[in-house]
Amino acid sequence: MLAPEPATDDVGLNGHEAPRIIKVRDAERRTLTSNADIRHKVGVLSKGVMTDISERGCRLEMPSCGGKAGQVVYVEIDGIEPWPGVIRWIEPDALGVEFVNPLYGPVVEHLARTRPSVEV
Repeated sequence: MLAPEPATDDVGLNGHEAPRIIKVRDAERRTLTSNADIRHKVGVLSKGVMTDISERGCRLEMPSCGGKAGQVVYVEIDGIEPWPGVIRWIEPDALGVEFVNPLYGPVVEHLARTRPSVEV
């Protein structure tokens, strides 16, 4: 993992610059477009669209998930069982989830191959 790099466009608490953490990915991201849901332990459901996936995690576009970084969630995609993960980052319209247990590589390949586009 690389050291934090100051980000002049990010402002953290108390008006100070927030460090930008750059992490080298350990799994290739595959582009896809698939309806996906995030379920919190308390049962709150947020609907969104998964835009990339790897064995280790995914990116979901959703206007509001009601979650926060570090929170355990379950990612639900049609055709596979809910998969546990941890929210690692949140942007205004997207979030990143790291899976607790990696997905099997052929499952990731299948999802990327069979879900090139979807109506939202």
